[in-house]
Amino acid sequence: MMFDMRSKSHLQKENEKEVLFRMVQALQSEIKTQTKGFTDVRPYANRYNFLREKVVNLLGEDSEAFIPELSENLIKYGGSARTTTKMNFFDEITVAINQLVTFLETTVKDSLRILTSLEEFLYNNLRKSIKRKPTEEREVQDIIEVMLISKGYVFKREKPRIAYSNKDYIPDFTFEDLSAVLEIKLCKTDKKAKEIIDGINADIPAYTTKFNNITFLVYDLGIIRDTDSFRKDIEKNNPRIKVLIVKH
Repeated sequence: MMFDMRSKSHLQKENEKEVLFRMVQALQSEIKTQTKGFTDVRPYANRYNFLREKVVNLLGEDSEAFIPELSENLIKYGGSARTTTKMNFFDEITVAINQLVTFLETTVKDSLRILTSLEEFLYNNLRKSIKRKPTEEREVQDIIEVMLISKGYVFKREKPRIAYSNKDYIPDFTFEDLSAVLEIKLCKTDKKAKEIIDGINADIPAYTTKFNNITFLVYDLGIIRDTDSFRKDIEKNNPRIKVLIVKH
Protein backbone atom coordinates (compact mmCIF):
# COMPACT_ATOMS: atom_id res chain seq x y z
CA MET A 1 0.00 0.00 0.00
CA MET A 2 1.40 3.35 -1.03
CA PHE A 3 2.09 6.00 1.60
CA ASP A 4 -0.37 8.88 1.50
CA MET A 5 1.79 11.94 0.91
CA ARG A 6 -1.14 14.25 1.64
CA SER A 7 -1.11 13.20 5.28
CA LYS A 8 2.20 14.97 5.86
CA SER A 9 2.91 18.69 5.79
CA HIS A 10 5.37 20.11 3.26
CA LEU A 11 7.75 20.81 6.12
CA GLN A 12 7.66 17.17 7.22
CA LYS A 13 8.21 15.90 3.68
CA GLU A 14 11.13 18.24 3.08
CA ASN A 15 12.71 17.18 6.36
CA GLU A 16 12.22 13.47 5.61
CA LYS A 17 13.68 13.95 2.13
CA GLU A 18 16.83 15.50 3.59
CA VAL A 19 17.14 12.71 6.18
CA LEU A 20 16.85 10.07 3.45
CA PHE A 21 19.45 11.91 1.39
CA ARG A 22 21.91 11.81 4.29
CA MET A 23 21.21 8.09 4.87
CA VAL A 24 21.86 7.25 1.22
CA GLN A 25 25.04 9.34 1.27
CA ALA A 26 26.20 7.37 4.32
CA LEU A 27 25.54 4.11 2.47
CA GLN A 28 27.47 5.40 -0.53
CA SER A 29 30.44 6.36 1.65
CA GLU A 30 30.41 3.02 3.43
CA ILE A 31 30.44 0.86 0.31
CA LYS A 32 33.38 2.85 -1.04
CA THR A 33 35.46 1.40 1.79
CA GLN A 34 34.72 -2.19 0.75
CA THR A 35 36.90 -4.40 -1.47
CA LYS A 36 35.42 -5.18 -4.84
CA GLY A 37 35.10 -8.93 -5.47
CA PHE A 38 35.46 -9.95 -1.82
CA THR A 39 32.51 -8.19 -0.20
CA ASP A 40 29.16 -9.78 0.58
CA VAL A 41 26.94 -7.11 -0.95
CA ARG A 42 23.66 -8.47 0.40
CA PRO A 43 23.59 -6.25 3.54
CA TYR A 44 24.13 -3.22 1.31
CA ALA A 45 21.45 -4.46 -1.09
CA ASN A 46 18.98 -4.81 1.78
CA ARG A 47 19.70 -1.30 3.01
CA TYR A 48 19.43 0.03 -0.53
CA ASN A 49 16.04 -1.63 -1.05
CA PHE A 50 14.83 -0.26 2.28
CA LEU A 51 15.88 3.29 1.34
CA ARG A 52 14.54 2.93 -2.19
CA GLU A 53 11.14 1.96 -0.83
CA LYS A 54 11.16 4.93 1.55
CA VAL A 55 12.01 7.32 -1.29
CA VAL A 56 9.27 5.94 -3.56
CA ASN A 57 6.72 6.15 -0.74
CA LEU A 58 7.69 9.76 -0.05
CA LEU A 59 8.03 11.05 -3.61
CA GLY A 60 5.48 8.88 -5.40
CA GLU A 61 5.48 6.02 -7.91
CA ASP A 62 6.82 8.23 -10.72
CA SER A 63 10.16 8.33 -8.92
CA GLU A 64 10.64 4.59 -9.52
CA ALA A 65 11.68 5.31 -13.09
CA PHE A 66 14.76 7.17 -11.83
CA ILE A 67 15.82 4.64 -9.19
CA PRO A 68 17.12 1.26 -10.43
CA GLU A 69 15.91 -2.02 -9.00
CA LEU A 70 18.49 -4.61 -8.01
CA SER A 71 18.59 -7.99 -9.75
CA GLU A 72 17.14 -10.99 -7.92
CA ASN A 73 20.44 -12.84 -8.29
CA LEU A 74 22.26 -10.14 -6.36
CA ILE A 75 19.88 -10.54 -3.42
CA LYS A 76 20.11 -14.35 -3.53
CA TYR A 77 23.77 -14.96 -4.29
CA GLY A 78 25.57 -11.74 -3.36
CA GLY A 79 27.49 -13.47 -0.58
CA SER A 80 28.23 -16.88 -2.06
CA ALA A 81 29.02 -16.13 -5.71
CA ARG A 82 32.45 -16.51 -7.30
CA THR A 83 34.84 -13.58 -7.30
CA THR A 84 34.02 -12.44 -10.86
CA THR A 85 30.29 -12.53 -10.18
CA LYS A 86 30.80 -10.74 -6.86
CA MET A 87 32.62 -8.02 -8.74
CA ASN A 88 29.65 -7.63 -11.07
CA PHE A 89 27.27 -7.53 -8.11
CA PHE A 90 29.50 -4.93 -6.43
CA ASP A 91 29.35 -2.78 -9.58
CA GLU A 92 25.58 -3.16 -9.75
CA ILE A 93 24.93 -2.08 -6.17
CA THR A 94 27.45 0.77 -6.44
CA VAL A 95 25.82 2.14 -9.59
CA ALA A 96 22.36 1.84 -8.02
CA ILE A 97 23.44 3.70 -4.87
CA ASN A 98 25.11 6.43 -6.92
CA GLN A 99 21.95 6.91 -8.98
CA LEU A 100 19.83 7.14 -5.86
CA VAL A 101 22.19 9.74 -4.39
CA THR A 102 22.05 11.79 -7.60
CA PHE A 103 18.26 11.59 -7.78
CA LEU A 104 17.77 12.66 -4.17
CA GLU A 105 20.38 15.39 -4.47
CA THR A 106 18.44 16.82 -7.42
CA THR A 107 15.13 16.80 -5.57
CA VAL A 108 16.63 18.29 -2.39
CA LYS A 109 18.49 21.04 -4.21
CA ASP A 110 15.79 21.78 -6.79
CA SER A 111 13.51 23.63 -4.36
CA LEU A 112 16.46 25.70 -3.11
CA ARG A 113 17.47 26.49 -6.69
CA ILE A 114 13.94 27.68 -7.53
CA LEU A 115 13.77 29.74 -4.34
CA THR A 116 17.14 31.33 -5.07
CA SER A 117 15.94 32.19 -8.57
CA LEU A 118 12.79 33.77 -7.12
CA GLU A 119 14.84 35.85 -4.67
CA GLU A 120 17.17 37.03 -7.44
CA PHE A 121 14.20 37.95 -9.63
CA LEU A 122 12.67 40.12 -6.91
CA TYR A 123 15.98 41.65 -5.85
CA ASN A 124 16.90 42.62 -9.42
CA ASN A 125 13.50 43.81 -10.61
CA LEU A 126 11.44 45.16 -7.69
CA ARG A 127 12.90 48.66 -7.70
CA LYS A 128 12.29 48.97 -11.45
CA SER A 129 8.66 47.96 -10.93
CA ILE A 130 7.93 50.64 -8.31
CA LYS A 131 7.20 53.96 -10.00
CA ARG A 132 6.68 56.12 -6.93
CA LYS A 133 7.82 55.96 -3.33
CA PRO A 134 5.49 53.65 -1.39
CA THR A 135 3.96 54.77 1.90
CA GLU A 136 2.48 51.43 3.01
CA GLU A 137 3.73 47.85 2.94
CA ARG A 138 0.64 46.71 1.07
CA GLU A 139 1.69 48.80 -1.92
CA VAL A 140 4.93 46.82 -2.13
CA GLN A 141 3.07 43.55 -1.55
CA ASP A 142 0.64 44.28 -4.38
CA ILE A 143 3.47 44.95 -6.83
CA ILE A 144 5.28 41.78 -5.76
CA GLU A 145 2.10 39.77 -6.24
CA VAL A 146 1.85 40.99 -9.84
CA MET A 147 5.53 40.12 -10.40
CA LEU A 148 5.08 36.61 -9.02
CA ILE A 149 2.01 35.99 -11.17
CA SER A 150 3.85 37.24 -14.26
CA LYS A 151 6.55 34.60 -13.71
CA GLY A 152 4.10 31.79 -13.04
CA TYR A 153 5.00 31.14 -9.40
CA VAL A 154 2.44 29.15 -7.42
CA PHE A 155 1.78 30.84 -4.11
CA LYS A 156 -0.82 31.87 -1.56
CA ARG A 157 -1.19 35.37 -0.20
CA GLU A 158 -1.82 35.90 3.50
CA LYS A 159 -2.33 32.18 4.07
CA PRO A 160 -2.15 30.08 6.15
CA ARG A 161 -2.81 31.55 9.56
CA ILE A 162 -0.16 30.21 11.94
CA ALA A 163 -0.93 29.99 15.65
CA TYR A 164 2.17 30.35 17.81
CA SER A 165 2.58 31.34 21.46
CA ASN A 166 -1.00 32.61 21.88
CA LYS A 167 -0.78 34.74 18.75
CA ASP A 168 -1.75 34.32 15.09
CA TYR A 169 0.86 35.02 12.42
CA ILE A 170 -0.14 35.62 8.80
CA PRO A 171 2.72 35.43 6.27
CA ASP A 172 2.49 37.69 3.22
CA PHE A 173 3.26 34.98 0.66
CA THR A 174 3.73 31.23 1.03
CA PHE A 175 5.04 28.71 -1.48
CA GLU A 176 4.04 25.24 -0.34
CA ASP A 177 6.03 23.36 -2.99
CA LEU A 178 9.17 25.19 -1.85
CA SER A 179 8.27 25.03 1.85
CA ALA A 180 8.91 28.78 1.83
CA VAL A 181 7.58 32.05 3.23
CA LEU A 182 8.16 35.48 1.69
CA GLU A 183 7.55 38.32 4.14
CA ILE A 184 7.61 41.96 3.02
CA LYS A 185 8.73 44.89 5.19
CA LEU A 186 8.75 48.59 4.31
CA CYS A 187 11.43 50.58 6.12
CA LYS A 188 10.59 54.30 6.09
CA THR A 189 11.80 55.65 9.47
CA ASP A 190 14.49 54.86 12.05
CA LYS A 191 11.74 53.77 14.42
CA LYS A 192 10.31 51.47 11.76
CA ALA A 193 13.75 49.91 11.19
CA LYS A 194 13.88 48.84 14.85
CA GLU A 195 10.30 47.57 14.68
CA ILE A 196 11.18 45.52 11.58
CA ILE A 197 14.01 43.77 13.41
CA ASP A 198 11.72 42.97 16.34
CA GLY A 199 9.03 41.77 13.94
CA ILE A 200 11.41 39.52 12.04
CA ASN A 201 12.72 37.97 15.25
CA ALA A 202 9.12 37.26 16.27
CA ASP A 203 8.14 35.89 12.86
CA ILE A 204 11.00 33.38 12.53
CA PRO A 205 10.02 30.89 15.28
CA ALA A 206 6.36 31.01 14.21
CA TYR A 207 6.98 30.53 10.49
CA THR A 208 9.55 27.78 10.96
CA THR A 209 6.90 25.61 12.62
CA LYS A 210 5.31 25.21 9.16
CA PHE A 211 7.98 26.09 6.59
CA ASN A 212 11.65 25.38 6.04
CA ASN A 213 12.73 28.52 4.18
CA ILE A 214 11.95 32.08 5.29
CA THR A 215 12.81 35.10 3.14
CA PHE A 216 12.35 38.64 4.42
CA LEU A 217 12.35 41.32 1.74
CA VAL A 218 12.89 44.78 3.18
CA TYR A 219 12.10 47.68 0.86
CA ASP A 220 14.24 50.48 2.25
CA LEU A 221 13.52 54.19 1.75
CA GLY A 222 17.08 55.19 2.60
CA ILE A 223 16.98 54.42 6.32
CA ILE A 224 19.25 51.38 6.62
CA ARG A 225 22.87 52.54 6.42
CA ASP A 226 24.76 49.29 7.04
CA THR A 227 22.82 46.74 5.04
CA ASP A 228 25.38 43.97 5.56
CA SER A 229 25.17 44.24 9.34
CA PHE A 230 21.38 44.44 9.26
CA ARG A 231 21.16 41.32 7.10
CA LYS A 232 23.88 39.20 8.72
CA ASP A 233 22.65 39.71 12.27
CA ILE A 234 19.37 38.09 11.26
CA GLU A 235 20.77 35.40 8.94
CA LYS A 236 23.58 34.20 11.22
CA ASN A 237 23.50 30.56 12.29
CA ASN A 238 20.49 29.79 10.10
CA PRO A 239 21.09 29.10 6.39
CA ARG A 240 17.34 28.84 5.76
CA ILE A 241 16.69 32.46 6.77
CA LYS A 242 17.37 35.05 4.06
CA VAL A 243 17.13 38.84 4.19
CA LEU A 244 16.95 40.87 0.98
CA ILE A 245 17.25 44.65 1.20
CA VAL A 246 16.06 46.55 -1.86
CA LYS A 247 16.85 50.25 -1.95
CA HIS A 248 14.35 52.72 -3.38
